[in-house]
Amino acid sequence: MKSTSKVSGSLLRFSFIEVLPREIFLPAGGQGIIALQIRADDENIRAIVNPVNDHETLLCLRAEREFLRLLQGDCNSPVGVLATSKNGIMKMRAQVFQDGSGAPRAGRVEGVCDEGERLAAQLLKQINGE
Repeated sequence: MKSTSKVSGSLLRFSFIEVLPREIFLPAGGQGIIALQIRADDENIRAIVNPVNDHETLLCLRAEREFLRLLQGDCNSPVGVLATSKNGIMKMRAQVFQDGSGAPRAGRVEGVCDEGERLAAQLLKQINGE
């Protein structure tokens, strides 16, 4: 027990936390969203978990995933994408890093929350210069 405390104390002395602001560093798609997966046909469990479901957060997650799908990216791709919503309006931002390039290609779009997939496609076109 004594050695564990010594190791923990040493780690605490050398550890630090730096919060990177979202204005300059976007998270990976879906990062920070808590999700519960249930069987599609289990209505009893759906009734239990549905009250904690946040519909706008789900729409943001779908938009972020659609952006990654269109980009043909995954959780290992050097991509940051963030969709946020307020009062029925979704704002999406993305950064795509390429090999050997210091600065990312970046873009932002805004629109109605229910059109997240369309916004994702629009954002990718903007980043690709189309």
